[in-house]
Amino acid sequence: MRSLLPLILIGGILAAVFFVYPDPADPAEENVAAAQEDVVSASQEEDVEAAGSIERSPSDGWTLQRSSEADAALILKVVDANQEPVSTFDLFVVDLDKQVHKISGEQGSFPFADIQSIDGVFVLGDHTWSEYLSLDAAADPDSAKTLTANLLYASSTLEVSLRTDDGAPAAQPWLEITALGKSDVAKAYLRSQLGTPAKATGSNGMIRIEDVPPAEFSFTTYLEDYVPVTETIEFSTAGGVKAIEVTMKAAGQASGRVVAERQPFAGATVALLPVGQDADLFGRSLDAFRSHGVMPDSVLKTQITTSDADGNFSFPSNLPGKYEVLIFAENFLPAIHTAKEEIFPRQNTNLGEFALTEGFSLGLFVQNEEGEPLENVEVRWNRYASNSILSLTREASLPTVTTDEEGRVTLTGLPAEHLSLTLQHEDYARHQEDYDFSGRAEAAGDLLEVTLIPGASIAGLIMDGTSGSPIQAAEIELFDSTDAESLIGFFGSGDWETESREDGTFHFSNLAAGEYTITAKHDEFSET
Repeated sequence: MRSLLPLILIGGILAAVFFVYPDPADPAEENVAAAQEDVVSASQEEDVEAAGSIERSPSDGWTLQRSSEADAALILKVVDANQEPVSTFDLFVVDLDKQVHKISGEQGSFPFADIQSIDGVFVLGDHTWSEYLSLDAAADPDSAKTLTANLLYASSTLEVSLRTDDGAPAAQPWLEITALGKSDVAKAYLRSQLGTPAKATGSNGMIRIEDVPPAEFSFTTYLEDYVPVTETIEFSTAGGVKAIEVTMKAAGQASGRVVAERQPFAGATVALLPVGQDADLFGRSLDAFRSHGVMPDSVLKTQITTSDADGNFSFPSNLPGKYEVLIFAENFLPAIHTAKEEIFPRQNTNLGEFALTEGFSLGLFVQNEEGEPLENVEVRWNRYASNSILSLTREASLPTVTTDEEGRVTLTGLPAEHLSLTLQHEDYARHQEDYDFSGRAEAAGDLLEVTLIPGASIAGLIMDGTSGSPIQAAEIELFDSTDAESLIGFFGSGDWETESREDGTFHFSNLAAGEYTITAKHDEFSET
């Protein structure tokens, strides 16, 4: 059954509640969502056969044909802010494999014999940068054969001064730096000059990087036996020197052992998390780990390791203090332990031995009303919570398993308690049901049969409250009001999302019978 429900975007906030009842005689309309991805095509690097001298990138031996201007496929003009030719410059050429090659240029231009193997270029001259210039349009035979690189953006210098916590200059520090945001020039420049990952070394307490393009960067400083420090910095188009002072704190080492059934266990994921940094709002991050071993965002990559063949693990660089030890392995229950021993600087602390507990497994067979097995059904499970405020982990963030061509899938590592299962298929209504597995101890599980039924749909219209005109590209979110998480749904994304079409209409399909809440928002209107 479909109902056309107009929503009018005007001042104020309105939460609309709809009741939906399935009607098998009226199948739901498909909701087609277009997704766009940047596709990077890769090609084998080939020598260019056009006539002309060969320019060779001194850093990697990559070759590029320089042509005479009369025979050039493209002439790159390089000018300064006054539109005057730049006498000498560094040309950075990005090939189709996104590799960056640095070549010297002069006299304000560079004539390319062929540009078929080039994605784009950017230029540095007199400590000033151009924008990233894509050669897609230039490759068109009907396009202009001249491209101008305007040197408009002053480069910057990053100076990082590093001292240890006792005041001494850091002897042999290094840093790894990453360009944030969408700056193609910054990302390509780092790959060209500093490698992947982009790494710079220093001495006597100083690391210096010159000609940094304007962009936002994140960098992490390292020093052996000291705790890494991460900073974020932004360089403007005005250029200049950014001086950053970093104090490196002495690290403490930590080690421990993982066992299962009193035997060493290899391959367990082990993480350290300082006590007090173990949760976001209402402890949601650790809830996801306790259920599924999903590592919290607050855990640093340097604080995650794996147990070896003897079950041992170690962490070489840790801030002093008390830690939580997070341990997870397939088919076992994720566990969080508070380390009995505190980590001290310049000491190796034994955190102890940690035993894994095996979870039970549950087989699922999913079918339709005709008894036909359903393939590609997405299955999620979560710990059941009767209080929605205590169950903030949204299902979309949880791992998913999928049924095979026989409609079967096995869930492993389940805790023996009250669980909620959610099943989704593009042609059927979402199925959610709670099960009590309390007291289940054995690893081998039973087979659970689930039948999916066709769903209903909701259709609506988004209009301008003043003119009555339809509104395109409004963001529509649909919340299941019967879901235990729906009470906090307004603080996150909806259970279903779409956008209004050119005529203002929208719809959601394959919905189970129940009560739903819809919100609509657009940048030019108040949320409804």
